[in-house]
Amino acid sequence: MRVKRYIASSVNEAVEKIRKDLGSDAIILDTKKVSTRGFLGLFKQVHFEVIAAIDEPAPSFKPIPSIPEEKKISPPPLSAETKPKMEATLPTAQEQGREPNQGTSLSEKGKQKEKDSPTQGDGEDPWQKMVLQEMKEMRSLIRTWVEGRNFPSSLPEDYKSLYTHLIEQEVEEELVIKLFIDLMENHGAPQSEAEARMRVKEKLIEWIRPRLTGGIKSSTRLVHIIGPTGVGKTTTIAKLASEYLLHRKKKVAFLTSDTYRIAAIDQLKTYSNILNIPMEVIFSPKDLPPALSRVSHYDLILMDTAGRNYRDRVYLNEMKELLTSSLPSETYLVLSLTTKFKDMKELVEEFLQLGIDHVIFTKLDETLTHGAIFNLAYHYPITLSYITNGQSVPDDLLFLTPERFADLLLGGEKS
Repeated sequence: MRVKRYIASSVNEAVEKIRKDLGSDAIILDTKKVSTRGFLGLFKQVHFEVIAAIDEPAPSFKPIPSIPEEKKISPPPLSAETKPKMEATLPTAQEQGREPNQGTSLSEKGKQKEKDSPTQGDGEDPWQKMVLQEMKEMRSLIRTWVEGRNFPSSLPEDYKSLYTHLIEQEVEEELVIKLFIDLMENHGAPQSEAEARMRVKEKLIEWIRPRLTGGIKSSTRLVHIIGPTGVGKTTTIAKLASEYLLHRKKKVAFLTSDTYRIAAIDQLKTYSNILNIPMEVIFSPKDLPPALSRVSHYDLILMDTAGRNYRDRVYLNEMKELLTSSLPSETYLVLSLTTKFKDMKELVEEFLQLGIDHVIFTKLDETLTHGAIFNLAYHYPITLSYITNGQSVPDDLLFLTPERFADLLLGGEKS
């Protein structure tokens, strides 16, 4: 094993030196900030000290001077029997006693080499054993970037504009940093702007995929639509009804408990007449069972609810009663993308008490920033389903696919 120390003005510069000197199979062992004196001992400058290693056969090994006298052991000569042992690469992250991804290699080939190599046994060379022991205490190159607050200046040039763009999209900085840490640990520096964009898009897709659902389950009979005032719940229900009636050939019925606004009943009644869908009005929780009984033979029942003050405990308690049903059901929270993210978080926290299953985002066409989608998916145990981008029924209802989500954040099409 060959271990070398590098001093550079930036981590990226050090990585390039290591790549040229040791090759792409080199492994970063440690990195830290160091101060160097400038002219006449003044004007200290911050540099980075990076320790890197490459696993390769060596003709001989000398004892490390820092080993205490009583622990110094002269390594045995390299014979035909011992040589294969010295050629073993470093163990995986788990075998070193640290979290996975804390260390980083300069290529995927280097990582596979680590993974496939045999681990060291108790009879390994003392020099090797000491190096491995030291590695347990070393921090990752990428983690040091975060601790040193070097984002985005330490990123490769092709990543910097994407970093700034995601921040402008109001993705939380913590998540943006995590994303680029992951990219640098697994792929290193991109070779072009196109590759950088492709890498970021792939990572966004990978991260959001577990949080997306394919829409209403086939086994679901009753769908509750809840949310604050003014987010477009009634229009969203009409879009869902059109989708399942016209494209999926389902028998659909409406329920509404939004009796606080006469306009809401009239609006849903209008859609009911246009689509030839029955509608039942619920004035109190006790009206729910008989209303459900009258439409129980329909494939899908969509229930509109009143959008009142979500901080009102009475309203939330009443809503809990309305969301109780013996039918297989799902509850969708509707949020407008024009709402401030701080308010979105409070809304989700309040409505989680009602057992929401999924989130529908509306008013995509009324905002240029979409980072709140990512932020909510990261912070809360919710899944995302539909997104609406206009008032047209039924056209402006879209599935939020991983690819569509990535394009939204990176500036792709909204359709």
